[in-house]
Amino acid sequence: MVFVMRKLSDSAPETLGQQLLALRRTHSVSIDMLSRRTHIRKSYLEALEKGQYELLPDGLYIRKFITAYARELGADSTYFLELYDEECGICDLVAPHQAPRQRQSILQFLAVSQFRKMGAFFLIATTMLIFLGVHIVRLTRAPELIVYAPLPYFETQSGVLTASGRVSSESEVFVNDDRAVLEEDGSFSVTVPLHLGVNKVHIIAKRPYSKSAEDTRYVDYQPSSTVVNHFDHTTTLHVN
Repeated sequence: MVFVMRKLSDSAPETLGQQLLALRRTHSVSIDMLSRRTHIRKSYLEALEKGQYELLPDGLYIRKFITAYARELGADSTYFLELYDEECGICDLVAPHQAPRQRQSILQFLAVSQFRKMGAFFLIATTMLIFLGVHIVRLTRAPELIVYAPLPYFETQSGVLTASGRVSSESEVFVNDDRAVLEEDGSFSVTVPLHLGVNKVHIIAKRPYSKSAEDTRYVDYQPSSTVVNHFDHTTTLHVN
């Protein structure tokens, strides 16, 4: 009979970092996965597993890291916190004699996944703001108005004229306060009666919630000269 000698397993992990590492490996969770789940920077988790507490922030944050680490893997965080207190019981005694730590920035505690999420959020928010801004500008911008007739300063001998032009879509056109009928292509043509002398033809184009586009033309109406016939009066002298 052949006997197979198996090597005894390594001794059980003793330090806090070793036990945390063993716990993570037991659950087959990578350091990157744990960083995403706990929102703790990968470098902090690695320092915690190696017992390199000098690379970590203040003790208050270390305890939060340990609690999040243990809870994420379904372990009792109290046990690991007690281990930390045992290992770092003298930290509080030597802390007053150490050089003061640099003030920690909130950005240092954010994991890479959080930066990505924040970046995606800001990108989406910026895109939405740009879209809304463009839409609001387009909505409030005055429509495009082109007037074909009459010319800016026009003289006529006819008592009526035709005001015509074109406007951008979804607009309304008023000629001297009278609403014009628009064709499918946005063109319009309105007959305007004239009075003797200078007439003002005021054309307005607008959309709901938008500014108005206006154009004013002046028309001088002078009818054809009236022909006046003068009759000569002849005086006849009668001589007796």
